[in-house]
Amino acid sequence: MMRDNCLLLVYLSLLSSSDVSYGASSLILSGSSSHADLNAPFTVTCTVTQAAGLVDGVYFRKTTALSALGTLYQDGDSCSMFNTPEPGYFPSCGNGTGSSSSTTKKYTLEINKAVVSDATDWWCGLSIAVINSPHLCLLVYIILTNVSMTTRPSSFKAGVFTELQCETSPTYPVATVIWTLNNKTISGEISNSTVTVSGSGVITTSNLTRSYTTEDDGQELVCSATNGEATVSSPALTLSIIGDPERMSALSAGAISGIVIAVVLALAIPTAWILYKRKIKKKSEGMQNESTNRNQNQDHNPTCFRN
Repeated sequence: MMRDNCLLLVYLSLLSSSDVSYGASSLILSGSSSHADLNAPFTVTCTVTQAAGLVDGVYFRKTTALSALGTLYQDGDSCSMFNTPEPGYFPSCGNGTGSSSSTTKKYTLEINKAVVSDATDWWCGLSIAVINSPHLCLLVYIILTNVSMTTRPSSFKAGVFTELQCETSPTYPVATVIWTLNNKTISGEISNSTVTVSGSGVITTSNLTRSYTTEDDGQELVCSATNGEATVSSPALTLSIIGDPERMSALSAGAISGIVIAVVLALAIPTAWILYKRKIKKKSEGMQNESTNRNQNQDHNPTCFRN
């Protein structure tokens, strides 16, 4: 590749000493869309203006490559590939390149499958004129494919703070995570972090920390993410709430009070009944003693009979 570039420069230098001449050209590099998708084709176009009579080499470069990815040679009415392009890239002559008198000529470089290293600055240039286009910052989007709730408790204790975590697949641009409870967005209780995975994209992790009440029982909690291109949601988590601790505490206190009262009553009623029976018995014994005393008094005082 370096040898071919050197040969091109030597050849073009010889041409520059000939009678071939053209005005000061300007170059603009543009993309086939605002961004490239990972593993999808993409095309960059180098537009050369004031290009009538152009005799020069047109090359495509990016900052992550040591040499040109592809080079074309324009010679008046003829345009052809000068050397073998880098694998995965294919340069071609476009509109205006078949006519020497055309003032605007277009050259393209097709990227067969965009890769992460393509997400960088690109430019095109003329070898002899030593003119470069402004840099084009190419964005390579990595499709968001999956969002998962990595913690899925089977139940929650009401009133107790619980942390849930949600994680995205590697993607670019960086995904924004949203939590919803019964389709209502939750805010103010979320913290997010990101990790860049080389050659894959950016993973976003989101933590939701909050407490729940018994009124949340049966509601659906969902974690969703969007990166501007797609929105993906995790499977819904149906909340199962175990009773309110305050109510359970109050219930326990009430239950204890009830037990105490029941025990007191259980002891008090028999005791009262025993005391009552004793009182009745004493009263009965008193009446019997009184009757006996009366009879004894009569025995000591017999009735007088007249003879």
